Amino acid sequence: MWRETVPQLAVRHSYVAQLLLALSALHLARLQTVRRALCMATSTALQSSAIDGMIDGLAASPDSGRTSSLFIAATLLCFCNLAKGPQDGQYLLYAETAEPEWLGLLQGVKSILAEHRHVLADLSDEDGRPGDAEESVWPGLALLGFSASFDKLKISIESLRAEDESFAKYSRPADDLQTCFDTAFWRLQGSDVISVHSPAVFGWLYRLNAEYLKALQDGKPMALVIYAYYMVLFARLGRFWFVQGWVDHIMEDIQRRLHHTYKHWMEWPCSLAQPAEAQSAGH
Repeated sequence: MWRETVPQLAVRHSYVAQLLLALSALHLARLQTVRRALCMATSTALQSSAIDGMIDGLAASPDSGRTSSLFIAATLLCFCNLAKGPQDGQYLLYAETAEPEWLGLLQGVKSILAEHRHVLADLSDEDGRPGDAEESVWPGLALLGFSASFDKLKISIESLRAEDESFAKYSRPADDLQTCFDTAFWRLQGSDVISVHSPAVFGWLYRLNAEYLKALQDGKPMALVIYAYYMVLFARLGRFWFVQGWVDHIMEDIQRRLHHTYKHWMEWPCSLAQPAEAQSAGH
């Protein structure tokens, strides 16, 4: 999709091209510190212009090409926000005081996907599942202690739920996260190199409900613990330059917020929430 379809959409829709340039400017800002301020300002201007174009596109009569371009543009806005690097008080799914910027952008992607799922099906299938020459890999082969840690987490959630029904809101996010882990890893047949399938990593974010997100924003300990477990998976995307720095930023804040009685839950995520150079992140 990103090699062929997106460039084709950029030719037809200027706001897609502007966002590709905006993301490129942010990359240059990381590589050329002397020009960082100029590159950041250029990216901001390009994003602003692209958003104006997206608004016009939303107001126009829908068609498959325009819907695909809006979906890609919304996704690129999410990437641009990540590419700015960690921001004080912003932790992707929650924020210190104001609304989490990145979550708002993600909700835009989700809205377009929900409203036009039938149109976007072919587009998403291009990056969908591993191909015929690839095979799924049990996450325990890539992540030491995966099964024991996840089993312990889910059993504890159910035990707490038996005493306090408010813990029910954590069951589905934990189940969905395990499903994402189960489908994220793959390798070429006959190869020992394990890679991560990036759409599966982002899949958990699309499934999160408002109740869990509120608990996370409120700093509820179990919500933070589940998010820390997700960071293990998110860290597998470490070779994508635009996500670099976010895992450490988020994990440090989670540990700062957690009461000491929950600290033992952080042992497994802290040991694995770091990029693995031996793995090829993305597909």
